[in-house]
Amino acid sequence: MNRDPEFIKTIIEEFSSCSMVRKRMRSFFEADCNNWECWLQSEMYCFLSQHERVAEVCPECSYSIDKRINNEKLVGRVDFAIRQKWAKKESYILIELKVNRNREDCLREMIADSAKIKALKRSEFDGRSVFYIGLFYDRDRHRNNDHAKWAVQYLESRSQSLKVIYFVKIGRTGVNLVVLE
Repeated sequence: MNRDPEFIKTIIEEFSSCSMVRKRMRSFFEADCNNWECWLQSEMYCFLSQHERVAEVCPECSYSIDKRINNEKLVGRVDFAIRQKWAKKESYILIELKVNRNREDCLREMIADSAKIKALKRSEFDGRSVFYIGLFYDRDRHRNNDHAKWAVQYLESRSQSLKVIYFVKIGRTGVNLVVLE
């Protein structure tokens, strides 16, 4: 049985519960800053590299593109390849991060990332699981929108094989986090 989804869910719960992370997320969104994905990658790298269940973190990993799938690019990058403790040396979980103020744009970009991952040469790595983590903003923090249900319907309407494995509204930051597999 693949326990990677539960592992990623636990990692994300721990990451999103850090008070400093929450404070910074809130300030980025309230400042109407659009491109804070770099900050998120840096913060996530620091968190993962210190996590007791993570043996190795490889940020911005480069892999060759399978030219049968995409002959326009030679190399694709993955935000993170992480290896759990006690996992085989070449057995990585791949993670792509997306940040967007708009939930539909965020999911659209996550779907585009899944196409990018599918184009990587499988012979170069043992990417045993791939997860897409997206953050988007809900201006009305007190509204009880069912964004998770909406995300499932959005993916189904686009005939995507991706599925929502975790969704959380991060405290009172106004930030919503969705994890797709």
